[in-house]
Amino acid sequence: MIDPDTIAAHRFTSIDSTSAEAARLYENGAPLPIVVLAGEQLKGRGRRGRYWVSKPGNLYSTFAFPEISDRGDVAGYVFASTLAVRDAVSSLLPDDRRSQIRIKWPNDVEYDGHKLSGILLERYQRHNREPAIFIGCGINCAHAPDLSDRAVTSLAALNGNADVEICFAALKQALAHWLSVYASDGLAPLRQAWLASARGLGEPIRVALATETLDGVFEGLDESGQLMVRLSPHDLRTISAGDIFFPDAA
Repeated sequence: MIDPDTIAAHRFTSIDSTSAEAARLYENGAPLPIVVLAGEQLKGRGRRGRYWVSKPGNLYSTFAFPEISDRGDVAGYVFASTLAVRDAVSSLLPDDRRSQIRIKWPNDVEYDGHKLSGILLERYQRHNREPAIFIGCGINCAHAPDLSDRAVTSLAALNGNADVEICFAALKQALAHWLSVYASDGLAPLRQAWLASARGLGEPIRVALATETLDGVFEGLDESGQLMVRLSPHDLRTISAGDIFFPDAA
């Protein structure tokens, strides 16, 4: 069981990247868990090396935990971190808005199709240290970045509580909970909870892969957490990584 009260943060007004600082601390022997919290990032980084807009007013954090020795699949950490962000932002929204929170595969938390957060997972092992899972979490508290390819929103725009410290406390609590569930019970309960909030389940979906684009129906997740797409009555494809779109979305 992970006790959230024992997770103290290294705090910075401004930093290059919370993930970069967490890696430096890890490589220099800081004990796990490591948490880095910053008011802004100058070189924030998202999935596939994309620039992570990180102006003051939002939550920018990286958590580094020891790898759970008998739970080697990365999907568990993806699910745990996504569910933690879902729970944290839901707790800060007005009651009548919480039902609109959905998860877009693999780990985007959205409100009515508008992106609220970003998550980046990486595995580290350095200098004969125990392996560590790094979970970078950014949540749009006070404002949302202007993205040309994505609809985005913020807690403030949704009349939610945009206080970064309150958001961080909620995220820390939820992350400790879901990682503890994963450690004790494995992937199955996390997969079930993830599917309960999934966006587009049973609907047409487009998946952009490195070498092709697939159109089908989002049928769910397999037992290892991979996306299942029905391309035809006799062709069910499982996807481990890709960008997904909902062609019928307004």
